[in-house]
Formats: sequence, C-alpha cells, structure tokens
Amino acid sequence: MPAIAQTLGVKGRLVDHVADNRVLLLLDNLEQVIESAPALSGLLADTRNTKLLVTSREPLRIRGEQRYPVEPLPDSDAIRLFLERARAVDPDFEVSAAVAEICRRLDRLPLALELAAARVSLFVTDDLLARLEQALPVLTLGARDAPERQRTLEATIAWSYDLLSEPEQRLFRRLGAFAGSFDRGAIEAVCEAQIDTLQSLVDKSLVRRWGSGRLGMLETVHEFAIDRLAASGEADAVRWNHAQHYLAVAKEAHLSFLTEGEEHYELAVAELDNFRAALDWALAQREFSLGAELAVSLANLWVARDPFEGERRFGALLEAAGDELSPELAAHLLFEYGSLLFLEGEYERGLERQERSLAAYRELGDERGIAEVLARLSVGTVVRGNFDRTRALGHEALEMNRRLGRRRGEAMALYGLAQVEWETGDCDGAVGLMRESGALAAELGFGWWESGAWYALCEWAVDRGDLTDAERHGRAALACARRIGERMHGVYLLALLAYVAAATGRTERAGVLWGAVEAEEARGRVGQWEEERETYAEARAGLLGRRLRARAGRGTRALVRGRVRTRPRLATAQW
Repeated sequence: MPAIAQTLGVKGRLVDHVADNRVLLLLDNLEQVIESAPALSGLLADTRNTKLLVTSREPLRIRGEQRYPVEPLPDSDAIRLFLERARAVDPDFEVSAAVAEICRRLDRLPLALELAAARVSLFVTDDLLARLEQALPVLTLGARDAPERQRTLEATIAWSYDLLSEPEQRLFRRLGAFAGSFDRGAIEAVCEAQIDTLQSLVDKSLVRRWGSGRLGMLETVHEFAIDRLAASGEADAVRWNHAQHYLAVAKEAHLSFLTEGEEHYELAVAELDNFRAALDWALAQREFSLGAELAVSLANLWVARDPFEGERRFGALLEAAGDELSPELAAHLLFEYGSLLFLEGEYERGLERQERSLAAYRELGDERGIAEVLARLSVGTVVRGNFDRTRALGHEALEMNRRLGRRRGEAMALYGLAQVEWETGDCDGAVGLMRESGALAAELGFGWWESGAWYALCEWAVDRGDLTDAERHGRAALACARRIGERMHGVYLLALLAYVAAATGRTERAGVLWGAVEAEEARGRVGQWEEERETYAEARAGLLGRRLRARAGRGTRALVRGRVRTRPRLATAQW
C-alpha cells in the first residue's frame, strides 16, 4: 500500500486521495505480495470508483474478483512472435516447418519463444528443435534490460517455485514423476498430497486442468519439476509409488489373460504416457519384476495401439532381466513377446517363443497359462499349414478352457477351429464357429477378439463374393475396432470396405474410405500393412473384385501375390 501511495504522489491517506475519483490501478506480478490482498479489498470497499487490474500467478480470493486466465498463444500468434524475434536477430531468417514444432515444444509461451528465437544466430531451426529436447538449458539469452528472472526461462519458473510453501514445493517436484496428464486420484496415491495443496498449484498456474478434465503441466514447467525431483533425494521412492499405482491401473483395465473382466482400453489409453514412464524407470533401475508385470498387464494395449513398441519393450525386458525373473513371470513375458512377434510377421520366431512358454507353463503346472497358450497356438499354427495339429490344439484348448471356466480362452479356441475348417474347405462350419467366437467375445466385452471375428467373417464373405454380408460384417468389425482404438484391424477393414464400395459401383465412397486408410498410415506403422498394401490398393479402381471373382474358391491366400500364406493377415489379426 505504501508503494501505491508513493507512485500516485499521495500526501496523507490513500483512501482520501482517491475518494470518488475514477481510478484504475494496474498491479503486475502481485503473487510476490499476495498477503496484501485484504488491504486491496479494503481500498475497493472504501472508494466508489476504484478498479483493480491485477496480474498474478494465483488469485487474490477477495470479494468482487473476476479471473481471466491467460492461456498460451494461439498457434498462429506464437509463430508470428517467433518470426518477429528471430528476424530481429537475423533479418534474413526464413520460416521452415520446424518453427511450428518449436512453438509447440515451448508450449507457445511468449518468454520461451523470445528466448528460443535469440538462438537462431547460432542454430538452424532443425538443430534448434533437436536441442529443445531439453529446453531449459537452451533458453538463456534474455534481453539485458529485462528483469533478471526473465532472462532465462528456468529463472522465471524458479522464481515461481521459490514463492511456494514447503508442502507446495514438495508436491510440485513429485509431480515430475508423471508424464503427459494425470488425474487427482493418481496424485493422492503417488504424491501423498492434500487436495488443498493441489488446488493451490492449480491456482498458481503451475498445474493446469485440461479440457479433458485431467490435470497436467506445460512441458517446460514439467521439465523443471523433473530436475527438482532428481535433486531432492526422493526420486526413486516417488517413482516406485508411481509405477505401483499404474500397475494397479493396468490391472483394472483387464488387458491381459491374467485378469478376467470387460476390457477398458479407455483407461489404459489415457495413461499411456505414464505407463511408458513407469516401464522406462523400471528397466533403468533393474526393477525387472515390476516392469515385467506391468508390460504383461498391458499386452492387449500394445496389440491394439502399437505392436512394434510392445515387441521392443518385451524384448528389452527379457534381454536385460536374464535369470532375475521368477519362472512364472518369465513364462508370461515369453508368451506375450511371441504374440507380438507374430503380429509383425515374424511367425517362426513368435511360434517358437510360444512353444517355449507352453513348456514352461507345463513345468510350472500352471493350467491357466497352458490353456491360454494352447488357444493362441491353435490360431497361430494355421500359417504352417499343419491343419491336423492345429485342429488338435484347438480341441484341447476348447476343452481345457471350458473346464477352467476361462471364457476368453474358449472364444479364442473357437476362432482357431473356425480357421482350420475354412482352410480345409468346410466354409459353412467355419462361419458358424466364427460367429460363435464373435458372439462370445462381445458378451465378455473382449473387444479386441470380437473385432477380429467380425473381420474374419467380412474377409470370408469377400472371398465368397457375398458383398452384402461383407459390408455388414465389415461395418460391425470397424465399429468395434474404432471403439477400442485397434489400428491394425481398422486399416484392413477400411481397405476391404473400400473394395466392396468400388465393386458395387460406389466410387466416391471407395475414395473416401481409401483416404481414411492413408490418414491411418500417416499416424505411423500398422502391423504388416506395408507388406500387403499394394494388393489392397487395387480396391480403389475396383480391380480387386475382378481378380477375386476369377479366383473364387481358391481361398484368401490368392490375395497375396508371390507368397504362399493362408489369409493374408487374419492369422495375425486376432492377436
């Protein structure tokens, strides 16, 4: 209050000086003296026409206060600011594709953009973007006439951190264990935090509430929290709590054969960044049992979202752990690793690992594991063409899973038996078994398998020239795949439905569907699609239909030119 009086040249009481005059007081960075809020409230109460315009990292919490959150810049404004500041350093600076990504990486924060733009005299934008993988050390060239705290972004964040109370600082740095976004329950479990402390960090804009309702930090702020956590001496304890919490979340999602219940991909997808962070930490700290249990609990998530990432993670854990895993966990890892290899077209490697896991389960006397491997082998061994063995595995898997009450395994065994009947010429029997498998999967909430069953029926209908049935089953399968975020079924189904549309004269629809295929390709690799894309691409011109009709009755292996394989992808789709 004395500073306000001095600035206004008041001689006497501030209230008397202001009186009924119309006054707008602009108070910048008030969080430094937030304890003055009651006095400011008194000033407003004692004068009729005074208004306050305040900037602060936290609200004043006084009567009459209206908050206006200041969000990061819109994309276009962020790029424009970066270009203006860059050209002040280098008049010939030209915009490139990297500029937009630099702005995104810096959360579109004006100070961060100004500091980064100052570096264009030293780095081309691609190199600058690479350097921003660790942003704070790069952002250190502030203007000499700026306040000291604004000469580096780290100093600006540190200044906010230093204003926090000790409980607030402790929670802030512990939040560095998270990745991406998080929910309130996770914060309470991992950080042992009080709600009031969390609310205070939200009010101070160090934690943000996203449109999804989840909480998170700007990337630059999060990087600072990670550094503070590393320096605190409690990083391993906090990250252990973090990994344990997300292991519990993974189990609740029911995405592996180790748990029964309806799958909840939405739970797992929301926490994917946190799962990755926990797995990375477990591997780095040699917490192999924890890492293996988490990876196995997420097996179907890797299948649906990115089997290549799943395969890398399972392979890294198996290689690093050696003999340090329990026999049961090692068998689980080996089994799921084989499934993921199979998805990538590594059939022999995948089947070899599953055979080894079956032997391990038999040695352990683990009937649940035996039943699961038998069911999947009954599907996977179709690619070898040994239909007698495949049929024997299928019947053994069906009997064992029914005896154990494992209905997911029953659905898988039915699927494998359906494949055998199809490949040996009993098309009607195959369709009946596949429908039974799909209906059971739908009843159980086993969305991944349900999608695969309807996909098989769609593909078989195409093979038989029944395009009405093909479209009906394809739509059902695609809806299921989209619901759970399953990319591999999705892209093949879009291609098949594009063929059906082209073959029935709906060329515009075929083009739209193929455009959706290309959009999915742009998101990243999708299973074995790259190997088989050319064949499906013929759907755009309706050529595939003519070739299929000419080869009717020869089985879907005719789709894959130059390769002798049963069903170009369905042998892997169910995984």
